Amino acid sequence: MELFITVATFLVAIYAVASRERQLDLKLRFSSLDVWVIGLGFAAALYFEFYDFAEYHGLAVTRDRWPRGLTPQNATYLVILFLIAWLYYRIRTARFSPKNIFEFQELADELFWARRFGELMSLLEAHSQDLFKAAQADFPLVRLRKRLNPRPQYSFEALLALKSPDGDQSVEPKGKQRWFSRLRNRVAGRASKLLPDYETESSAAQDIIRSVLLARPFLKALASSRPYAALHVLSNWPSAFDRLEFVHRYLRELIENDASILYTEIEHNQNISSSSAYVIPRSNRILHFFLSDANLAHDYRVYKPLGDFAEWHLDRLARRPDEDPYNNAMGPFDQEEALRWPMYAVIRFFDIMVTQALYQG
Repeated sequence: MELFITVATFLVAIYAVASRERQLDLKLRFSSLDVWVIGLGFAAALYFEFYDFAEYHGLAVTRDRWPRGLTPQNATYLVILFLIAWLYYRIRTARFSPKNIFEFQELADELFWARRFGELMSLLEAHSQDLFKAAQADFPLVRLRKRLNPRPQYSFEALLALKSPDGDQSVEPKGKQRWFSRLRNRVAGRASKLLPDYETESSAAQDIIRSVLLARPFLKALASSRPYAALHVLSNWPSAFDRLEFVHRYLRELIENDASILYTEIEHNQNISSSSAYVIPRSNRILHFFLSDANLAHDYRVYKPLGDFAEWHLDRLARRPDEDPYNNAMGPFDQEEALRWPMYAVIRFFDIMVTQALYQG
């Protein structure tokens, strides 16, 4: 029993000293199943500790029927090893369920309004795939529900003609086929109502995407402190749910800050291959993600946020010509100043993008 208490105290101490985002991550991963397993393990340890009492009152198997070499004392070690293995497995593989999305929303809002963007980024990065699945209600039970009770897809003309879309047969089958079809649809429709649709959970996940992932304070912090985390989130982001808006706002934050990683990558991306196309190394992760494939650059429309920024920047200078530094006398303009000039960064980005598109056909 002392060993069990020691191990439990050790695990509690580890949880207490863990970072806040790690605690939140663990809180989302564990479910009621884990509570039951840990509770049963604790009960088993107590049972083996007081085995003599249970045996005396006839509540235990006699010792002569135990496997050779196994005693109630060393059985406690097996229980502890099982619990440790279970916790390790759950930490590595468990994901939050659709029911946990409300707790996830509460935690995300708490971190957002407390401006603890570092912890919020880690939380979203770890669970981005599950978040987008919840937003789409992409779960096995939902897919089964839709399969049991599909919505008929008829064209307007076919409905007017009371014919199926192919025009070969009427919508309503005849005779026994019609009776069997109606019976099957009625049974399947009633069975589908017993399955969850997770509409509320999907709505909560979409609220997280719009109120947190698309919020300017979060995007500004993301672009300045964890710019590459956005690429991981985008790799799991489906085409729906405001993905283009996220990309455009993210790139706008990068180009507006001349100390961002985008300026550094543009500075380091000067190499040209033997075919006169630009070489985009994987170390330039943002440029490689958006520009290595011209089709992907077109899908994300990466030209729009940078082009809009260039137009806004020039328009702002035109409205205040007295404050325009480019109207002053030409002074020393070294390479470092050019690399941090916003218009130079936009021109270089377009140069790389258009060149890549041309050489990729």
